Amino acid sequence: MVKSSARLATMVDWMTRKIVKIANGLGEKIGYSRAVRVGNLAFVSGTTALDAGKVEGVGDAGTQARISIEKIAAALGECGMSLDDVVRTRVTMTRAQDWEPIAAAHAAFFADVLPVSAFYTGVQFLHPDILVEIEADAVLDAD
Repeated sequence: MVKSSARLATMVDWMTRKIVKIANGLGEKIGYSRAVRVGNLAFVSGTTALDAGKVEGVGDAGTQARISIEKIAAALGECGMSLDDVVRTRVTMTRAQDWEPIAAAHAAFFADVLPVSAFYTGVQFLHPDILVEIEADAVLDAD
C-alpha cells in the first residue's frame, strides 16, 4: 500500500522526539527527562521546587507549587508550547491541608485554560522539604 506524502509527513513528525533534559543531575542517574515532545503532544515529568539540592519555599506549599508551574512553563517553552496548551495536570502533595495554597497557585496559572486535574495526598518525596510535585500534559492545536 502506498502512503500519501501528507500521511508520511505526519508519521515522520510523530517519530520526531524532542527531549528537555533535567538540570539537577537526577535525569541521568534515574533515566528520565523534564519533558518529552512527540508530534503535537508534550509530557512534563513530576516537577518540584528543588534546585541544586535545595528546595525553594521550604514550608510554603503555595510557593513551591508556583515555582513548579513556572518550571513546567519553561520546559513547555523548550518544546515550542506554553501553559495555554496544557490539557491535564497531576498534583501530588505530602499533606492534605496544603491543598488550598497549592490550588490557588494552580488557579493563578490555569484559571483560563482549565485543564483536567487530579490532586493526590499522603506521599513522601525523596527530599524531606518537598511539599508538592506537579506533572503536566499538553497538546498543541494544529491551527
